[in-house]
Amino acid sequence: MNNRILIIFFLLLSGTVMAQTTVTLQDQCNCEVLSGTQVTAAGMLTPAGADMGDIYVNTDTGTIYFWDGDSWELTSSDDQQLQVFGFNPATNELTLTLENGGTFNADLSNLTGDGNITSTTIDVGGDSNALLGNVTLEIGADAVTNAKLADDAVQTENILNGTILNEDLADSSVDTDKIADGTILTGDIASAGNDLVLVTDAVGTVAWVSRASFESIADQVTITGIGTAGDPFKVEDLSIVTAKLGADAVTNAKLADDAVQTENILNGTILNEDLADSSVDTDKIADGTILTGDIASAGNDLVLVTDAIGTVAWVSRASFESIADQVTIT
Repeated sequence: MNNRILIIFFLLLSGTVMAQTTVTLQDQCNCEVLSGTQVTAAGMLTPAGADMGDIYVNTDTGTIYFWDGDSWELTSSDDQQLQVFGFNPATNELTLTLENGGTFNADLSNLTGDGNITSTTIDVGGDSNALLGNVTLEIGADAVTNAKLADDAVQTENILNGTILNEDLADSSVDTDKIADGTILTGDIASAGNDLVLVTDAVGTVAWVSRASFESIADQVTITGIGTAGDPFKVEDLSIVTAKLGADAVTNAKLADDAVQTENILNGTILNEDLADSSVDTDKIADGTILTGDIASAGNDLVLVTDAIGTVAWVSRASFESIADQVTIT
């Protein structure tokens, strides 16, 4: 009786031991199972040194990753793609449609911004709320500073007529090309003092000189006047005599047409180069003045004759031998 009880007790004990045997994840995958909080997302590279297929369990989230040889990756993933999304302004609902046909509706009715669009240089109009509002932005007065302007950005159409002031111009920036003809008035010319005259000197420099220096010029005979607007200097008629003219001062431009007559030409000074081609005709040649040396020769043993139609020509002297037979004509 006691032996039977012992056998039954032994069998019960053996069954209990066998029922409590635990098969681990490491035993099932034939891999090393790591755990901790280092791996928090797919693609992480640490902890390194794992073998292909090793498992990592994040003890905070319970997420399981596996080592693919380069990084820790999720053991499963959902790659559903977002197909369509739409927003219903009447209900303020955002609807998302997934690849598998599933949808998700998000109620945005209570979604509000937590700040405002503000600026000291931009005028904000409409709804200034930072989210889901219609906002208008305009550049404020005087908001565009020099630093905001690109080089060469300001052109003539950007400048209001009549607004460029003296202080806007750099020194020496206005040259003669910028000054319209006839626009410099007497009031625009800076005076250098009393009783002065604006002249150019011997080297062309513009300068003010004393009006008194002109008294010797205005002898009140050839030149009269005192050099003022009311009594300007002027040259009296017929007062320019030979002594007043410099050598070679009278140029061709100063000679009127037909002004030069025979008394103005010094005898013997008209040269060949002064004569135009074909300008000397028979009327200009005095009788008996053409000498043999003046006649251009055309060659040897020639005779100057006129032909049957009166043309003057040189012919061979031999053509006259049959005419002079030395009997009738010798």
